[in-house]
Amino acid sequence: MKKIILSSLILVLLVSGCSLFPTSGTQVKELPPDVISIQNITVLPSTSVRERDQFSIYFDLLNQDEFNENSVTYNIYDTGLCTWTGGDPGSKNGTIDQIYPLETRQIEWNFQAPSKEEIANLRITCPIRFRFDFSYKAKSQIDLLVINSDHMKEIQRSGKTVTFSPTINVGRGPIKIYFDFGTSLPVKNNSDLTIYVKVEDKGTGLLRQINAGNFIITFPPEFTVNDDACPYFLCTDSSSGRVCTNEVIPIISKKSLDIRCSGIKTPDVNIEKTYFISAVLDYDYYVTGESDVEVKPE
Repeated sequence: MKKIILSSLILVLLVSGCSLFPTSGTQVKELPPDVISIQNITVLPSTSVRERDQFSIYFDLLNQDEFNENSVTYNIYDTGLCTWTGGDPGSKNGTIDQIYPLETRQIEWNFQAPSKEEIANLRITCPIRFRFDFSYKAKSQIDLLVINSDHMKEIQRSGKTVTFSPTINVGRGPIKIYFDFGTSLPVKNNSDLTIYVKVEDKGTGLLRQINAGNFIITFPPEFTVNDDACPYFLCTDSSSGRVCTNEVIPIISKKSLDIRCSGIKTPDVNIEKTYFISAVLDYDYYVTGESDVEVKPE
């Protein structure tokens, strides 16, 4: 029993660590979570109609990315007893291609209320629900100062303190990637480095897991990174540096585990040098919209 408890404790320490994201002293520059958004939902002539009446739902579909066009798939997945009759786009499910940066598409869908026989001459509500799915990339980068240990001693002998506050740039989108070093910086050359990585879902949709091969962490080529430095990742060499690609990573309560990457050694530097560690995550996401329409018998 003691061996089982000890093994479980070691696993928790390797994966979870004890870091908070981000720790004080780290400057975070984070873009908003919105990419594809549904705005200004309106029902005409009213959200309360008579049996067999026609009504329409209008709303704006906005691509809030300033630089990239996006395509979406859509699905009207619930209309209750009401019936979809047409509109723009002209089907209950399909694809909208090439929504340009900051472009707004106006959507209009038409419906018919049920007959009084279908509603048993009672007031009912038609829940009109729809969703838009899209693919996106989460991107993050953090800087790290590596200082020559002899140079650091010289500075300390002069009575000065050597400090460094990293900056993490977190890209647009609902999925955010955060880094943390869990220690004071700068880090000395030829020394061991530990870095923590965490993914958070800050959107209105839901990311259930990070699929294998979709999450890549890139270390500078000068760093020494073991093949198994990060749990859930396999690290290999590439032309851009030491690249770590993931296995399946679960997302629980809209967060990943704190992934503790160790077995990393900093390079030799003459005085000091700034390096960058980056991550990219490809994922599929969705946003939903809905409006309740009351149907009254004559």
